[in-house]
Amino acid sequence: MSLTTLVVQTLAAAVIAALVTWSIFQGSRYVYPNNSWLDILSLLPTKLNVGIRAFLTFEAMFSLGDLLFFLLQLIRRLYLYAIDTIGLQSTQVGMGVLVILGGLVAYRFKTKNQVIYGLVEIIFAGALGVATAKQITPTTQPTGVVAAIIGAIYVVSRGVGNIADGWKKSSAR
Repeated sequence: MSLTTLVVQTLAAAVIAALVTWSIFQGSRYVYPNNSWLDILSLLPTKLNVGIRAFLTFEAMFSLGDLLFFLLQLIRRLYLYAIDTIGLQSTQVGMGVLVILGGLVAYRFKTKNQVIYGLVEIIFAGALGVATAKQITPTTQPTGVVAAIIGAIYVVSRGVGNIADGWKKSSAR
């Protein structure tokens, strides 16, 4: 990763954090996270507290996207190794089983920690967007890229909804 990429990602995280913070505090009623994540930030004014948390979240998203792009090569090698070892159909069935098990674990996590689950959704969707964008070349077929980006946008909207629903549930208690 170049210094230019790092600077652009940091600026993007700052802009996104500013927009998120601004949107949270619009209107006369707002809900903001009241959790133990980085307790020291509670000493700061609420808007700055929320802004710093949002910045750290989106910086983590970009960093995870870089890591995911790096790990894709390893995942591909592991997938090809599985095909060579147990065959194509067994590998495909195994992937289906892993998807179902992963979904069940994610659901269980969501029922216990809906706000954190929503945050994880947003971070992973952003990371998918970063990793997808890094694979685009002038010869890339657009179908897979467009599908991945649309899917990531949808997951972000679900993540925001889960965060809002989780905050509503915690404030109702």
